[in-house]
Amino acid sequence: MYVGDNTASQSIENHWYDFKKNMTRFSITQLILGISVFILIAGSAYFLFGNASFFQITPNGHAITIARTGGFPTSLFWIAEDNGYFRDEGLQVSYLDYDAGQPGLDALREGRADITASGELPIVRSIMRGDKIFIVAELESDNGKNIIGRKDRGIRSAADFKGKRIGVTKGTVNEFQLISFLEAHGIAENQVTLVDVSFAKAAEELMSDRLDAVSARQGTIVQLEQQLADNGTVFSTEGIYTFRFLMVANQDFIKNQPDAIEKVLRALVRAEEFTRKQPEASQRLISKYLQLEPSVIEDTWGRYRFSINLSQPIFVTLEDEARWLINRDQTLPREVPNFLEYIYIDALNKVKPGSVTIPR
Repeated sequence: MYVGDNTASQSIENHWYDFKKNMTRFSITQLILGISVFILIAGSAYFLFGNASFFQITPNGHAITIARTGGFPTSLFWIAEDNGYFRDEGLQVSYLDYDAGQPGLDALREGRADITASGELPIVRSIMRGDKIFIVAELESDNGKNIIGRKDRGIRSAADFKGKRIGVTKGTVNEFQLISFLEAHGIAENQVTLVDVSFAKAAEELMSDRLDAVSARQGTIVQLEQQLADNGTVFSTEGIYTFRFLMVANQDFIKNQPDAIEKVLRALVRAEEFTRKQPEASQRLISKYLQLEPSVIEDTWGRYRFSINLSQPIFVTLEDEARWLINRDQTLPREVPNFLEYIYIDALNKVKPGSVTIPR
């Protein structure tokens, strides 16, 4: 009985040894197989994507939504996305696309977006309506050549606009720009007929003879210059009004994720540098996104100035537009806001020192 128990015990030990040996071999095989699969996937990804940042896992990554508002001024967002600058910052970005600034600001108010960019007027309106937003940076400005008239409709000089039908997207900065231009040349708003036309339809409406002139985006103006040739006259608001495209964000988003705003700005600053160092590549990229002929982009390029900053002249424009809105919209407060309360400078000061010239 004693000998039999010892034999059974030895048999159990032998089986347990064989089991552990087999499990060890199995685990090692699994480990080798796992490493091989990872190397295969990683190597394939490198050759497919050609960018080492594909492998970077950012511990402080952010998922954000940007409302893009169309047109040439949105270029820095497209460049940052296409060149992988957002990804390099650990940002997972989704987009909402709109034709104008106000819908993008509405998306901010409704919590569907974290960041957007717009001309000043919709931003002023949103602030006066009580939206909790911060202006974070100016992304670009232009030279004001946003108005074109038809010579065969008698428009050769500013004085010829009197009595004409002019297309403009109402409620946008283009309306403010157009009326400022007319008033600077002694023409009251009631001496012309303003026709509400979407940005997308401006060129079609002018070419169809339903309008005498339009105030539109730069890309559209260049298209119309090419189509009308000697039959078109372009007018500038230089010295009257300077268009500025401003990046804004939800205040709660900034308070809760200040590092995310810094990451977005770093990506956009890289995009700004790209436009300066590689203008031809930038133009090709923008042509793809806007679906405009390269010749249109090339002719439009020199009319824009991509420069991320926050400067004192912004406030002059914001206050002028606030007074203009007060005179036109009785539902808005009767006082001009203190726009300093709606400026967030910390991120830009950190990302691009020297670009903020607003006295505090």
